[in-house]
Amino acid sequence: MNAYRTWLSTIAAATMLTACPRANVTGTIQARPASAGSIQAISAEAGQPLAFSTTQQGKTLTLVASAGGLATHLTAGLGGKPYALAAAPEGPAPAMPYHTRFAARPGPARKRLLAEPARVLGAAETFWVNTGDASNDVLQTAVLERITDHAFFYKDKQAKAISDAQFDALVAEFETKIYPREAAVFGTPPHPGVDNEERVFIVVSPAVDNFGKEKGLMGYFWSRDALPNGKGGEHSNRKEVLFMSDKLFDYPALTSFGTMAHEYQHLLNFSAKSVRSNFTVAEETWLDEGLAMYAMEVAGYGLPAGDPLIAKDLNEFLRNPLAYSLTDWENNPHHFSYGQNYLFVRYLADRYGADAIKDLYASDRTGVGAVEDSLKKRNDTFAQFFADWAVTNVVTGLPVAVGTKYRYQGLDLAGDFGGFRLPGLQTTRVIDGNASMVLRPWGCAYLTYVAGAEQAWSLALSSTEPAKLVGAAVLN
Repeated sequence: MNAYRTWLSTIAAATMLTACPRANVTGTIQARPASAGSIQAISAEAGQPLAFSTTQQGKTLTLVASAGGLATHLTAGLGGKPYALAAAPEGPAPAMPYHTRFAARPGPARKRLLAEPARVLGAAETFWVNTGDASNDVLQTAVLERITDHAFFYKDKQAKAISDAQFDALVAEFETKIYPREAAVFGTPPHPGVDNEERVFIVVSPAVDNFGKEKGLMGYFWSRDALPNGKGGEHSNRKEVLFMSDKLFDYPALTSFGTMAHEYQHLLNFSAKSVRSNFTVAEETWLDEGLAMYAMEVAGYGLPAGDPLIAKDLNEFLRNPLAYSLTDWENNPHHFSYGQNYLFVRYLADRYGADAIKDLYASDRTGVGAVEDSLKKRNDTFAQFFADWAVTNVVTGLPVAVGTKYRYQGLDLAGDFGGFRLPGLQTTRVIDGNASMVLRPWGCAYLTYVAGAEQAWSLALSSTEPAKLVGAAVLN
């Protein structure tokens, strides 16, 4: 199940090196002058040296180094003193809880003894609704309140009072913003759907938030509902359906309608990947969630519109990037990383346009493979793009990034969003003679070296498995 929660919290601070697949590589960053206020990109294939340095005194050097492997070891020496950074070794992929993925629970298909009645306003229909706990579904009765060109809108009989004006606003947001704007980037649902209907279903129910007990679950799409022939289990609704909490009008429109846009992308992604592949392929969580966060922006909500909840989640990554992995979603702080994954997809769209996003959908692969397929059309690789993105996070908005590829379009990582000010990416200042850090898979460390009496920076990089090393240095 894909669900977007509104609660977020806080962590600490760190810096920039990155981990990517398999490496027996050593490289040395050696003395070479660089101008102040500049970005110098450097790279080396496996087994080749990686070199960068400056002889200028009194300058601050921010190192951004990326190794194309999941297990990466970095040792760095400043003025002859070693700094050791070791990455955790690559292990088995984490087991995904049932409710977090596109998965079908085994069990008998629901028996339908009668043909579906024609749907008319005011008619009642039952839906299995998950309460936020994968093991707890409830059968709820809902009434058809609106029919539009693209959706049936239902309200649970147990839902709190929702005025006609509020329901009309919900319908208008979907029909005038979410559906057409996301269609232009992500496409449309299958026609017809798994139930032979042309429309999707949107059900407003208090059960989504476990009748107020979850305190934060705003909505979800679960692919079990869109699987055919009993593959979704006995609680499958056998419809393309989004469920929204009946508390959606208790929140600002950016949050409530933004959540609907977020969940609708999950439905579209499932349609593009799984339906096309005869339900043998499902997008990986980290990329699916990054796309869903970007979909909020596409529909007119999200961070650029001033959503403080997204800013608060992004704040955690910016303050402690070392704790995060781009791809290991479940093992990130709080078991998610909405802000970080949004930035990655946003940078892909900023750098290469909407067609790059469409190519993710068109790829028969998922996760890193899907991104590689999109980047290959643009003569780029995942490792190099990842390194460029990592650099962008620390320099975007600075004069040094003007006119370069290292920037987000119209997005300030130190800006104010709905009254919440982002701090910009926080680097780790390296000031003593001995330090160590652990890197996550496809994770980053941002290291700022403050110039002292040394005449040059000297860094040695090594990785435990074959990989391309990519780095950049920002001299201020």
